[in-house]
This record gives sequence, C-alpha cells and structure tokens, in this order.
Amino acid sequence: MDELGWAGRVMIMLRYATQLVAVNLLWVLGTLAGGVVLGAFPASRAATRLLEALRRRTPSQSLLRDFWDGYRTDFLRTNLLGVPFWVVGALAVVDLQVFRAAADAGERGATLLLVPFVVVLAVTGVALAFLLAVLLRFRDGARATWRFVFVAPFLSPGTSVAMVLSLLAFLVLTWQWPVVVPLVGFSGPLLIATWLAGRRVETLTGDGDLLADPLLVPEEPAQDVPSASDDPR
Repeated sequence: MDELGWAGRVMIMLRYATQLVAVNLLWVLGTLAGGVVLGAFPASRAATRLLEALRRRTPSQSLLRDFWDGYRTDFLRTNLLGVPFWVVGALAVVDLQVFRAAADAGERGATLLLVPFVVVLAVTGVALAFLLAVLLRFRDGARATWRFVFVAPFLSPGTSVAMVLSLLAFLVLTWQWPVVVPLVGFSGPLLIATWLAGRRVETLTGDGDLLADPLLVPEEPAQDVPSASDDPR
C-alpha cells in the first residue's frame, strides 16, 4: 500500500466508495426486479457477496455481471430461507398497528406493546445478517439454516449488541445527513453487519470456507512442478 503513494491510496478509497454506492443501487434494482417479495433476498445475497469481496480487498471488476451471478445463484433456496423473515416482519407490522390503535384510544398500557416490536425487530435484523453470512459459506438444508440463524443471536450477545449499536449509529448519521440514505443506505449497514456476523459464524463453526467462490477466494497461482528435465544431473 505504501508503494502506491498518496495518489494511489486516494484512488483506491474512491473506488471502494464508488462500489458501495453502486452496490446500493444494484440492490434496489434487484429487489424491484423480483417484485420486492421475490427480489429482496436474492438481491441481498448478491450485494453481500460484492461487499464481502470489497472487504477482502478483491473488489469486483464487473459489478453488474457479478451481482447477477450472485442474484441467480440459489434463487429459489434464497427465497425459501427468507420466508420466516417475511412472516416475522408481517407480525411486527401488525403489532405496530395495534400499538397505534391503542395509543389513539388513549390506553395507558399501549407503550408496552412497543417492547415486543422492538425486541423482535432487533433479533430478526441480527438473524438476517447471520443468514446472509451463512449463504456465502454453507449449503445446509432450510431447517438447519433457520435453526442456526435464529439461535445465533442468542449465542452471540456481543456480536448482536455490536450490530444493533452499529445500526443505531448509522441511523443517527443518516438523520444528520439524509443524503447518505440514497448513497449507501443499505450497503453501509449491510457491510458492517455481515462482517460481524461472518466472523462469528466462522468462530462458531470453525469453518471459514466461502464455497470456493472465485470472487471471494481467488485461485492461487499454480506452483511449478519440477520435472525430470529440470534435474541438474
């Protein structure tokens, strides 16, 4: 890095920042392309893949192509694994509506209804980060994957708290500078959350394999194998 000089370092930083913005845009387009319900999870998986490559300092050379490759990989399985999150999200919305109705009616205990909403939202958000990290590393069945990602937040309190605090910090940032939302409103939090989740997954499972993904695990140059003709004798 020092050999590049300050100009080279600035160019690398600009490239990374540009890719963060591009990934954010690709996620939006990918989500809309699947009609939101069928597009959100494949788009999130594809975005996570690009952000993981960025974090590993092997950024994509063709964002659109690599995003599409990640989007269509395990498309049906990715959507299947996202079903519980849609269900939990729907229940959380119902809980919020009940709270609003109770608050409008002037009920004193209405505020208590917010507690399960906030808890469910936090746990689901952490579980989602674990799911996206798992999708890059394993191809277990749906039940095994659900069991792991919904238990992981409770097995990893430190990581879970770090994710929630990071999200709160990002929300404060966007509150002060709303322009951040259209630029990195999704890719920024996703980068941090899946990085934390990925580290914890590797600790819990003892496996850091990324499914031999060429974007994330570049092939090592082949070693020269000595032949008989190389024998100095």
